[in-house]
Amino acid sequence: MTRLARWVRPPAWSGRIPWRRIGAATGVFAVSVAGLALGLYLCGATGVDVGPFRATMAVTPSLYGDTEVVLPPLGSLQLDSHDGPARLMVRLDALDRARTEALITDPAGITAASRTAVDDVRAGVTRLVLRTTAVAVLAAMLLAALVYRRMTRVAWSGGLALAVMMSAFGAAFGTFNPGALREPRYEGLLANAPSVMGNAQRIADRYDEYAAQLQKLVSNVGNLYATVQNLPVYSPRTTTCACCTSPTCT
Repeated sequence: MTRLARWVRPPAWSGRIPWRRIGAATGVFAVSVAGLALGLYLCGATGVDVGPFRATMAVTPSLYGDTEVVLPPLGSLQLDSHDGPARLMVRLDALDRARTEALITDPAGITAASRTAVDDVRAGVTRLVLRTTAVAVLAAMLLAALVYRRMTRVAWSGGLALAVMMSAFGAAFGTFNPGALREPRYEGLLANAPSVMGNAQRIADRYDEYAAQLQKLVSNVGNLYATVQNLPVYSPRTTTCACCTSPTCT
């Protein structure tokens, strides 16, 4: 019996492990991650102007990372831009009418839009990082306040959410692959884009030629509109007789 008790008795070092603290820390971490994910899902998206488009950017949890550009109803582009655990979603919602008209009527509008597109995307990503970080921290703290109602654990939840977001964004920026823009994967109706438009690298290499031809086309369309607007407007002549005021009397 003594030998059996000796075998069943737990080792002495197991009593020194703070199991209660480990369980409490695990619970705080789980609540922080749950609040973070809920906040990103509900309030993490932000609106951005990219050229003539009104776009929506959002960050979602993902093991593989990458970037998805959605062009409804045509489909989407998948870019192997970075590794997880954060995935960037960009949705081109609509064209702004005023900016689109300015782009069409101004022959230099295409060039100007292409030059500012990179700055628009960079500013949008910066705004998205700041917004999602703030939303994740606040959501984690609110959920911790509802679960624990203790300021120390609420503060710990906010700190853990901030650490998780900074780690995710650090991993994304550290593994960023600029070459992913040359090899997008098309889905939906855009799957026919390579055969219709040609290779993306070929388009990039001949961008100046395409831009010049497009500017000529836009210029010709603008001249056509200007000529039509300057044409005289026909108005039929009407005469009245002395006996009445009707223009149809003869």
